[in-house]
Amino acid sequence: MRKNEQGMILPIVLAVSILLFILFTSFLSQIARSHQVKKLYIESSRAQYAAESGIAWRQAQLARNSQDLKVAYTKTDDIRVKTEVTYLENVHSFQVKATAFARYGVNQTVIALLEPDTLEILRVMR
Repeated sequence: MRKNEQGMILPIVLAVSILLFILFTSFLSQIARSHQVKKLYIESSRAQYAAESGIAWRQAQLARNSQDLKVAYTKTDDIRVKTEVTYLENVHSFQVKATAFARYGVNQTVIALLEPDTLEILRVMR
């Protein structure tokens, strides 16, 4: 072995160690990001269902009193749902807008047009 080659193993081991560290941390970062995306997807689905149930809840409220057009709040599965009802004269129907406020800042809004006499859903917009 020559004298000038004795110290070459240390930089090689150091470079390989740094490369392995970078790969390991990026792998952990991907796992954490995947977990976060999964949580947000589940919470988004829960909020969507809560907003749809807010529409149904408001239909029942309107069946009891069709003049009750004020903003109302309800809670479904620990998700706060705000419902607003307006009467659209140009299309002769009620518009019910339900917005669900879930965890992690997830909000979902569903708008439904209801036939004023039967309260049948004519159209749903997500």
